[in-house]
Amino acid sequence: MKPWELNRTVEKFRNMSGDESLKMGIELSETSLLILADSIRNENPEIHDEEIKKKIRFILWDEKR
Repeated sequence: MKPWELNRTVEKFRNMSGDESLKMGIELSETSLLILADSIRNENPEIHDEEIKKKIRFILWDEKR
């Protein structure tokens, strides 16, 4: 999004139905998890999927962070 499109984008989000905004939120969450998994994989090329899931759970829900 370009800075000059901010007002138009915000207005578009405000006019979304609850279903549309929920769907968008879920899609953004899924995309964020894929980006995080790719980042972990780039730092550890030999890592297995289960270990990636463990690292994601640690990053998201570890109370010590």
